Amino acid sequence: MPLHRERETGRPAHAEAFDQAVRRVRLDLETVTARDRSPDLASCLELYTAGCQVPSCLYVEPALSYARQCGATRSRVPPLAKARETWQYSIDKGYEPEWALLLQGMPVEAVLADAFEHLCRTFFMPVWEGCR
Repeated sequence: MPLHRERETGRPAHAEAFDQAVRRVRLDLETVTARDRSPDLASCLELYTAGCQVPSCLYVEPALSYARQCGATRSRVPPLAKARETWQYSIDKGYEPEWALLLQGMPVEAVLADAFEHLCRTFFMPVWEGCR
C-alpha cells in the first residue's frame, strides 16, 4: 500500500499483506465448536511465517483482555473496547515502547481493528480456551 494510501486509510502499510495471510487460516466460527476451532500446527506456523514477513496485528496483552472480556458475563464493555483500553494504557505508561515506535502514533482504532479482532476470535481465543 503506497504511503499516501496509508494516510487516507489510517492503517499501516503492512496491514493488507497480513490480512491476506490471515484470510488463509480463517475458520467459520458459526459452524464449528470451540474444540474444533483450535488452531492446528499448520495454521500456527502459517501465522508465524506471515508475522516474520510483516508485523502481526495480534498484540498479546490486548488479545488477552479481549478473551477475558468475552468470558465476562457481567461486564457491559465490549471485548474490542476493553482491548483498546489495555492498548492505550500500555502506550500511555510506556510499557510497550516498541509498539509506539512501530506504529508511530496511529490511533488505537486503526491498530486494533478488524484484523486484530479476527485473529483474537480465530487464533487467540481457541488457544486461551485450551489453556484454561
